[in-house]
Amino acid sequence: MTARLQRLRGFAKRRPFSASILIFLVLLTCALGGYSLYVGAPPVVYRDGLFYMTMRQDAPWLPRAVRIALNDPTPTAEAGEISWRRLAPGFEIGDMPVLHDGEEVDHLYLTRIDPRLYRFELHIDADNDLNAWMRDLQPAAVINASYYNSAMGAATPVRMGGAFAGPTEYDSQHGAFVSSDAMTQFVDLANGGDWHASMRDADTAFVSYPTLLTAEGENRAPESRWLASRSFIAQDADGLIILGSAPEGYFSLHRLGEFLRTAPLNLRYVLNLDGGPVACHGVAQGDTVRRIYGHVELQSDGPREPLRILPASRDIHALMPIVLAVFPRTDVAEDE
Repeated sequence: MTARLQRLRGFAKRRPFSASILIFLVLLTCALGGYSLYVGAPPVVYRDGLFYMTMRQDAPWLPRAVRIALNDPTPTAEAGEISWRRLAPGFEIGDMPVLHDGEEVDHLYLTRIDPRLYRFELHIDADNDLNAWMRDLQPAAVINASYYNSAMGAATPVRMGGAFAGPTEYDSQHGAFVSSDAMTQFVDLANGGDWHASMRDADTAFVSYPTLLTAEGENRAPESRWLASRSFIAQDADGLIILGSAPEGYFSLHRLGEFLRTAPLNLRYVLNLDGGPVACHGVAQGDTVRRIYGHVELQSDGPREPLRILPASRDIHALMPIVLAVFPRTDVAEDE
């Protein structure tokens, strides 16, 4: 009898806790149901291997840059005044405001590099973020590279230390960044270009997409309402390599390509890198340290359709499984 009473007392003590959980679940279900009715879509959507939160396009907590970018018709941005600062021979950093009706809606953070004085290396590590890469590699600059797969490996063909990695069968209609001691260049892979042959003699190379600007002025990014923090790699008319980031989420890919076509950067080729929270970009040269973190990615199927937003924060830094790192060429420095 004593044991039975103890069990009954224990059950009685647990009942309020169980009821609290039940009430919480009922309230949560009602809240999620109400939110779904308000938004017009389920509160969480699984797409392309990721979970997105849904949100109305008039949500007041959306960043202003994103709300402007979602306007219909599509707004047009203008380049603000660009400034460059030389940190070392062949190495500069630049800043360019992105303006809409005189208001800054995004910002281009740029690193301009002379490939005759600097070399490029590709690195893969599933556990590193920007801070870890800068600590471990001690590069002059580092930026996220091309896309990665669910195993955090290369989703496109790459060449690291003179060896191929990533998929062996791959059809690309966009481009590749290819670098060796002899040259650093972009290869256009449209119209049957052979990425394997183009990368065979490289020390470092990777395929990415889309091509935002070709030498003929073509922008191969389709129109979309997919906004994100963006990063890219480019080459200007003088053969200098430019790494760029636009973290605030104003740009779709097509819009970024159109902006870079007319920006006062004298670009001849632009290749998009992976975007969203992974779009991070660091510089450490002399006393100058600069770290830019991606934090925006959202999709929309139309002006009145709910947004799908990848949860991210400026204060929570995404992993960067694949990066392009920049180092001085010590042999050139010794010769000089």
